[in-house]
Amino acid sequence: MNIASSPSNTTVQAKLNTLIQDYEQSHQKSKKAFERAQKVLPAGSTRSVLVSSPFPMVVQSAQGATFTTVDGVTFEDFVSDYSAGIYGHSHPVIKDAVQQALSTGFSLGGITEKEAELAEILIDRFPSLDKVRFCNSGTEANTFAIATAMAYTQRKKIMVFDNGYHGGTLSFSAKDNPMNLPHEFVMGTYNNIDATQPLIKDLAAILVEPL
Repeated sequence: MNIASSPSNTTVQAKLNTLIQDYEQSHQKSKKAFERAQKVLPAGSTRSVLVSSPFPMVVQSAQGATFTTVDGVTFEDFVSDYSAGIYGHSHPVIKDAVQQALSTGFSLGGITEKEAELAEILIDRFPSLDKVRFCNSGTEANTFAIATAMAYTQRKKIMVFDNGYHGGTLSFSAKDNPMNLPHEFVMGTYNNIDATQPLIKDLAAILVEPL
C-alpha cells in the first residue's frame, strides 16, 4: 500500500484542507493586507520567520497574553515575539516608562543620560560585564562581537553552527554570504562534539545560540 495514499493519511489531509479553507474564510482582511504587503515587501514581510502558507494572520493589537487580528479574531499568544515579549503585551509599567521617555523626545541624534543609566543597571546586575554596547538587533550585536574578537585575537576565522535564530543567519552567510560579511566562517555541527572539535583551531570567536 502507498503510505501517502493510505486511508489515515487521506483523512488527515482532508481535515487539513478543511481547516485551511476555514482559516482563509475567517481571515479575509488578513489576506487582503498580506496581498498589499507583497507589493512592497519581499514575501510580504520584514521577518522571514513570519512567512506562512496560505498567508499569515495580520495582527492589529495585543494586550497581556492575547492578540487580535485585523479580522477581529482574538488568540492566546504562546509565541511572545519569539521569547522577546516576556512581560506580555502592553504591560502597564513598561507602557508608562515608554510614554515618559517619549515625552522628552526620541531618536535625538545625541548622547542622553538614560543610556548610561541603563548600562549601569546592567553592569550592576551582571558582574561579568565591564562595559555595554547597545545594538539595534541580534545580528548587529553579533557583528560587533565578531569585530571585537578579531581585533583582540588577531585571527580571522569565526565558527558558527547550523542551528539557532542568529546563528542560523550567520551560518547561511557562511555559504551564500547574503549579508556580505567579509569574514572566514567555519561551520560547526551543533550538539556534535566529535565532528566539531577538529575544527576548533585558529578561531577568533565561536558563536553559539543554545536556545
